[in-house]
Formats: sequence, structure tokens, C-alpha cells
Amino acid sequence: MKTAKKIAILVIQKAEPLSEKAQQELQVLKNSLTEIGSQFTEFTTQTLSSLQPQKFGGIVLITDSYELPFNEDLKSLVQEFYNQFNPIGVIGLAALITAETLGHLRPTLTVAEDARVISELKKYGSYYEPCPAEDYITDRDTRVISTPGSSAFGDFSNGISGLAKELVEMA
Repeated sequence: MKTAKKIAILVIQKAEPLSEKAQQELQVLKNSLTEIGSQFTEFTTQTLSSLQPQKFGGIVLITDSYELPFNEDLKSLVQEFYNQFNPIGVIGLAALITAETLGHLRPTLTVAEDARVISELKKYGSYYEPCPAEDYITDRDTRVISTPGSSAFGDFSNGISGLAKELVEMA
């Protein structure tokens, strides 16, 4: 049996503490990775500089804010994971970071059905595909896996678990 590669989890937040919904998403993700047998390390925007992409087989981005700090370090990190052919998982609004960074590659992403967020995805060049909270979308060309997370109606835990399994398989 193939050994699961270590996964980086990057929690991008504007303020402390993380919202209750984002905390629930994070816990579901951690539980799913543990069940799969994959090791993971959690990072935050404050510890972003210590994240070394070459030490990980993939990354999952999670956030609780529409007003994100799209700083160059964050975009460079996402680009570096992409350049190393590592899969990138995005939960909910974190799709916006991926759209801004990889939009020129036209990735297919999903988020909750929010006209403002969908408009932003398209503005950066990404395709939007509707998806229920209990599912996920995989863009094999860009190795990006996305799920709407808790911002959509439904059991988001299934969507996040599916994303985690797909990410580990691609890593």
C-alpha cells in the first residue's frame, strides 16, 4: 500500500478566533486526513513563511473571510504548490485565492451560490461549477479540488471528506 504524503493545511484568517463554521470545517478536514492515514501540519497566515512546499504532497486552503489578504507571499505559495505538481484543495471562500493566483490557467472551481463570489471567480478567469455542500469538484488539469464548505446548504462534512481523499490520492 502506498504511504500517504504529508499535507499542509493553511488557515487564512483576518481576525482571531476563527469563525465557528470555519473551525468545524477545519476539524472535519483534520479528522478526514487522520482517517485516511495522512499526516498533516497546520499553518496560519502568521506562520506562512515557515511553510516549505517541497516538504508536502499537497495543500488545503481554508478561510472564514471574503475580505482576504491576497498578499504576494500567499499567491507565491499557491503558485509554488502548483509548479511542483502538487494538488491544491480549497474549501469555500479559499477558492478566491486560487482563482486570483491560477486564474490564467482557467481552473474550474466551486463555491456556495453567492453571486458576488461567483463574479469574483470569473473575473480572475476561473470557471464556476455549481456543487452541493456534500460534494466536491476536481479539475484534473490544474490539480485543484474544491468544495463549497459550510457556506452552502447541506452536510458539508461529506464534501470536505471527499476533497481530503481525492487530494491524498493525487499527492
